[in-house]
Amino acid sequence: MRLIVIAGPAGSGKSTLANSIAEDLGIPHLDFDTVSQEIMAIRQNENPELSEPELLEIFKSERYSELAGAIRDCSRDLVISSGPFSQHAQSPKLWSAWLGECGEAEVVDFIWLHLDPEVRMRRIIVRDSPRDARVRKYDQGLGRVPWPMIDHRVVDAGQEIEAQCREVIRGIL
Repeated sequence: MRLIVIAGPAGSGKSTLANSIAEDLGIPHLDFDTVSQEIMAIRQNENPELSEPELLEIFKSERYSELAGAIRDCSRDLVISSGPFSQHAQSPKLWSAWLGECGEAEVVDFIWLHLDPEVRMRRIIVRDSPRDARVRKYDQGLGRVPWPMIDHRVVDAGQEIEAQCREVIRGIL
């Protein structure tokens, strides 16, 4: 299996780009939030006193395991996945362990989306999602996001989506 991972900070356009690539190539897109939606509903019922941002943080590793399981169970030769992967990008050991959970991924293309922090913050404010509450409240989206410490390619998320899509596809085919 070849795995394309679209990663980056909140508001960088990960899901949008991954959806576009998946449609262009006719491949499945396994989105971090979508794949872990069911487990988060269960955790919400078990912990009604916690806010959505708190739940998302507390059960982050379980959510990444769910995504790895969905990738492992996918019977396609080429799969695209999207998610923040912020901690994984900073820790080769954590990244390697997560890839091990994914199963038979022989080739992995890790694409890091880079976007001006103020543009990201505008996107975050417009989408007004509960998962971004912490970012909005503390302006965490405006800080410098460290470059990944694992093998990766950077895509300028300020380009039109078609240009981003072409850049990623050109790099993998």
